[in-house]
Amino acid sequence: MKTTDIKKDGFSVRQKKVENLLSAGKHSVTDITIKLGYADPRSYIRYLRHKGVNVQDEWVQNNNVRYKMYWVPKLEIAAEITQSHFINLFGRGYNG
Repeated sequence: MKTTDIKKDGFSVRQKKVENLLSAGKHSVTDITIKLGYADPRSYIRYLRHKGVNVQDEWVQNNNVRYKMYWVPKLEIAAEITQSHFINLFGRGYNG
């Protein structure tokens, strides 16, 4: 891998593409290979996990075939933002 292939966040272009695909939904290794053209994307998944990306997986049984589905869960907003939050942040000069 060339040093020009590494972005500022420490991920290569290929690693970022795998992360973006997994953030969009659940995909098998075969799905990733077909969509991105990478021969064995499991190494990219391993690297993403090593760098702290929360890549989830689950085993799927389909007839006599067993395989894993991979995905990155979407972040959920923990609480509703209300006007009081902004008052606390910008209290000075607030005329409410």
